[in-house]
Amino acid sequence: MKTIQVRVLCGLLIIGIPLLLLTACGDSGGGGGSSTASGTTTGTDTGTVSVSLTDNANGYDAVVLTIKEVGIVASNTATTYYNSTDLGNLPVTVNVLDFPGEATLHLTDIEVELPENGDPVCFNQIRLVLAAEGDPDCPGSICNYVVDTGDPTEYELKTPSGQQSGVKILTPNDFCIDANNDAVQVSIDFDPATAIVHNENSGNSKDKYILKPTGIRIIEGEWFTAPDSFIDGVVAVPTYNSATGCEELATRPMVTIAAYYNSATMTDPPVVQTVALTDAPPVFAADICTEWCSEDANFDTCVQSCEEGLLSECYYSGKFKLLLPEKDTYDLAATWQGFSDEVLEVEYNSTVLFELVEE
Repeated sequence: MKTIQVRVLCGLLIIGIPLLLLTACGDSGGGGGSSTASGTTTGTDTGTVSVSLTDNANGYDAVVLTIKEVGIVASNTATTYYNSTDLGNLPVTVNVLDFPGEATLHLTDIEVELPENGDPVCFNQIRLVLAAEGDPDCPGSICNYVVDTGDPTEYELKTPSGQQSGVKILTPNDFCIDANNDAVQVSIDFDPATAIVHNENSGNSKDKYILKPTGIRIIEGEWFTAPDSFIDGVVAVPTYNSATGCEELATRPMVTIAAYYNSATMTDPPVVQTVALTDAPPVFAADICTEWCSEDANFDTCVQSCEEGLLSECYYSGKFKLLLPEKDTYDLAATWQGFSDEVLEVEYNSTVLFELVEE
């Protein structure tokens, strides 16, 4: 396996890291209670799921969401647990780029009843139910909007299904709770560059910005005590070059990135994991290196070293971020359908460039 580069940051690379912890309770009754599926087994013990929101400020001055409810969807029964209507803290209108550093807005946690037989309850989706235009919960005329860099106009952010069943955010892997592991922490990683489609040539301003759920990622791990510790970076998955340029694969890669303590083996459960989405068309290696080196003081040298290190001419690329439980050193692994790469002994608050190669 081949590692390209690792850079240690001189501080937080992410401009803002808001952590919005949202509460939910199963079987709470009323419109905010859980929807139940036949055959669901309940017990007296409960587990806790902490849901948060973290961002990577990229190209926008503001991304404002009015969140009415939060749901988590059980993968084995399709039961959806929503926050309690009597919580008092929701709905909330929040600019996801508005909390610098490790500032938090804490609303408590999600409680889920555990089966008496000891089986785990696993989840594969998080839903954000957003307020609709004209909703009394909106603080103004627009419930969800963006403010582009250099343009003070508030543009409505279209959120397909966001006001009905909720914005559906899939997890890279199921996250589970049971009697022996009754707490899990998950974060919604909101990067405007991947989560918002900007139709620059749209003649209708209402269709200019659209929220894309597949561009929102989930981070799982016990990171709550140290949210100012993280590793981020870029993954590159090779494709082939032809006379017409970089050719697209039949399936665009969704790369899983996992972090392990140095004392652990790569076969142990990871400390944290997320995915890098590569929805954009493939690009030339020079494009990846230009982006990778954009903030390097020795740009030309960095680009030359990067291009010499890459093995192919064409790649899919995507960004990732891992929130870590401690300010420590970690081993990283990136995998996708028979392609992989590893980076060992990476310090927290570093940035990494993976080049996946076929195993």
